[in-house]
Amino acid sequence: MASVLDRWIRRPEQRNSSMILSFLGFLFATASALLATITLSRAYSSGGFPFRDPRLLMMDLSGIALSVTAITLSALGTARSNLLRWQALWSSCGMFLFWIVSLLSD
Repeated sequence: MASVLDRWIRRPEQRNSSMILSFLGFLFATASALLATITLSRAYSSGGFPFRDPRLLMMDLSGIALSVTAITLSALGTARSNLLRWQALWSSCGMFLFWIVSLLSD
């Protein structure tokens, strides 16, 4: 991770739109994973959500929106070679699958 920070901080001339899009996609995938963690910890601490709970549906839809945004940004970021292009794309696809499974299991 130090090499990524080194590229961003010490060599700004190497930043390109592809790298920025991949980074933003990775950030959105991370936000989606954070929402999943919060949702799971809330469900665990409260003993689960009632059947068809609107709060859970809203969390699921928010997670899907975050992951679709992450997939879009990450896919656009694969145009040029950079360190995060495949990690961002696969993590956002993984989060999208998580949210789809979560939505279908309600």
